[in-house]
Amino acid sequence: FKQKTAYEIKECDWSSDVCSSDLKANFCDFKNCNAIEFFVEKEDRLFNGKALIFKDKLYLIAIEHDKEIDMEEELNNYLNSFSFKE
Repeated sequence: FKQKTAYEIKECDWSSDVCSSDLKANFCDFKNCNAIEFFVEKEDRLFNGKALIFKDKLYLIAIEHDKEIDMEEELNNYLNSFSFKE
């Protein structure tokens, strides 16, 4: 999968077409932080990941992929590759 920067995500189709009914979110624990696990489905694309605050900074860690491709393992590996320093 191709990682995108925040700027690339902002400039893609997601920003203009997504409405609240496309978004699903749950509270969760991620690396000992309170986080929100989210999932956006729009047509044939999925965008999912986690959002959390660590040391007064907001982090959005996510991937975008085709709906037909199961990316759960890749997403978990990607999320677990992040570390936050005290």
